[in-house]
Formats: sequence, structure tokens, C-alpha cells
Amino acid sequence: MHFALAKGLAMLVKKFSKKLDVCFSGGVASNELFNKFLTQFIPDLKVQNFVPCGDGGISLGQAYYMLTNSWI
Repeated sequence: MHFALAKGLAMLVKKFSKKLDVCFSGGVASNELFNKFLTQFIPDLKVQNFVPCGDGGISLGQAYYMLTNSWI
């Protein structure tokens, strides 16, 4: 199940994120198996290392997006 979910998410990422960086954080990032598969499918995936995986780090990807994509 983890493998299939990671592969499906990776396919969506590759289809819709042509120019964007992809970050992986929040509660699901604490799942080591899913994290392993997802990083295999998306080699340039940005994975957090210093922020908690739960509620303490849930908005990390959103903050990273806003800092690196100044379209506003």
C-alpha cells in the first residue's frame, strides 16, 4: 500500500510540478516506509530534517513555497 501511494503521488508530482520544487513534510513525513519510497521516486524531493513531522512542521512546505516562488 505504501509503495502504491508513493508511486501514485510521484506520478502526480512529475505531471504537475514542471518548474516547482517539491517538499515533503507534515504528519505523513513521519512514516519511514512512505518517505523511503517517495524519495526513491522523486530524487530531488526536499525532505525536512530539523522540523518535527507532526503539527509542529505541517506548514513547512507552504512556507518554503512562498519563499522560493515569489509570484504574489
